[in-house]
This record gives sequence, C-alpha cells and structure tokens, in this order.
Amino acid sequence: MNTIIDGYRLENNLLKFLPKLNKFDIFIQSYGGNQIKSMEQFHSFKWNFASYTNQLTDMHFLFTLPFKFQYLHECLNEYFINSIKTNFQKSNENLLNMNYVKHVDLSCSITENFIILIQKSFPSLESICFSSSTTEYLCSTSLYRQSHYLINSIRTIIFQHSSLNLIPFIRHLPNLNKLILNQSLLNHLLEKIDLIYISQITELHVYKFQRHSLENILNGFPNIRHLILKTLQTNDEPPVRSFIDNRCHHKHRPISACDILEEVFKKKLNQLEKIEIGCYFERDEQNLEGILSRLITKYIRINTKFHINTEDYKSTRCGSIQILFF
Repeated sequence: MNTIIDGYRLENNLLKFLPKLNKFDIFIQSYGGNQIKSMEQFHSFKWNFASYTNQLTDMHFLFTLPFKFQYLHECLNEYFINSIKTNFQKSNENLLNMNYVKHVDLSCSITENFIILIQKSFPSLESICFSSSTTEYLCSTSLYRQSHYLINSIRTIIFQHSSLNLIPFIRHLPNLNKLILNQSLLNHLLEKIDLIYISQITELHVYKFQRHSLENILNGFPNIRHLILKTLQTNDEPPVRSFIDNRCHHKHRPISACDILEEVFKKKLNQLEKIEIGCYFERDEQNLEGILSRLITKYIRINTKFHINTEDYKSTRCGSIQILFF
C-alpha cells in the first residue's frame, strides 16, 4: 500500500460511517515516505493505536493494540517494541506484547537483543521466514551455548534465500521440527551444524534438490516423517516446457521417483508418513502407480497401508508424486 494513512483519513473515510462499531482491529502496512510523525491525531479514538517505522526498509505500520493478528511481515528488528509510538501512555507495557503472533517474515539482522525481544514479546511465535538474502547473523559464536538465549516456541524455519550466516540461528531452537530451504543451504547446514541440533526435525522441504545429496539428507534427519524433495526453486515456480515433447526442463534435470524411493526405503525410516517428489521423470509413466506399488510393498511392513497420488508431467505444474503411509 502506498498512500498516506493518518487519524483524520481513518475517521473521515471509514469510522464515521460505522457509528455502532465496538470492536476494531486493524493492521496497515505502507511503503516509502508516509511515516506517521505524531500519534496525537489518534487521541480521540476509543481504541488503542500504535505506529512503527522500519528505517532500514522504509516501511510504515499502523495497528491497534493489543495486536490481534497472527502474522507480521518485514516489520521486526531489535528496536521494534521500544520504537512503537502509541496514543496512550506506555505505563501499560502488556499492551505492547505480541501474544497472538505466530509467524514473522524477517529481513533484519539477528542479534542478541533481537533474540531477547522474541523471547519476551512473542511468546506464541511458531515460525520464522527469512525472506531476504541481506539478513545477517551477528551473534557471537559462543552465544548458542547459553541456554537463556534459546527460543523454545519456534517449530518452523523457512529460508527463502541462501543466507549462509543464518545457519547458526538453528542452534537457538531446541524444539524446531520443520525446516524449509534449498539444497545448497542444506548442504552447508549438514556440513557446519552438529546433527544434535537437527535430529529432532520431522518435516523437511528441500527445493533445488540434487539427487546425489539424498544420502546425506537421510543420514542427517533420521526421525523424518514428512519429506518433500523438489527440483523447483520454489513451490510456486511454473514448469518450463520443452517444445519437442512438452516435458518440464528445469535447471536441474528431473529426478527418478523410483530411484529415490528405493534409497529412502533402504534406510528403513520407519516413522515416514509422507514423501513427495517432483518434478519426476520415468521411462514408463503410464504404469507408474503400479511400479511404485510393487516397489513399496517390497520394503514396507505388511500391515502398512499407503496411497499414491501422481501428477502427470503434462499438468499445469511439472509433475510430482505424493505417497502417504498410514
């Protein structure tokens, strides 16, 4: 949103048309040059308003308190709480706590003060997405050994870029169980991080997957339940069609679902509940479900049931295989 939002416009363009309104929760995000310099224009409202400007990204935020939304996008840094302007006296600090927020999208540096902010003001935070390749990890190398800097609430981490400096942050997350990242960053993680910090992970999504890395993945995540392996750069990437046979041609050659499944089953991952592979390439795609069924029954326990869902390579996507075990 790129417009000016202030108390006068909010009153004249919205609230005056809602005279019976009692409950009001709002979160507005704008870009560039529209910073709210004063909260005096919000004093006449019966609701608690707050504003914040991220100087690094030039993004401006207007919201009501207590903050009732579950998602914050590129809003946070270590100065967040102390930089919030309100239309009330800050004697009631509890109003500034982000108790409802479960997911944040970050493009800021990870510092000691930032970790303290998350611990204190975001008690319900469950997932973090690092959305910028410029994000840095600035904590000292010994910081992760200090238990009072652990963030126990976070279950999911999403890396949208290959920010190698962010890898040590995983050491602060003892209850992390879901990880989404690309293959190159995963390779770095497996090389630099002790397996004790990731062995508890039960759901792994790997993009730009490379076939030769499968063994390291299976060795590094022995308790995996959901495994997603895709040669796509992101889950939203469209297929790149060949003019000759209409197949999808990505930068990385499509992978064989049969080869991958056989290697996975040989590892005897007894807790595996779901595996998804894409984009795939098989010589016999017409009989693929039958081929996969015979392969699965060769390795799994007799009383284990499974369901196979295959997406044809000519579909609107590039073709994927999903297998559920139950």
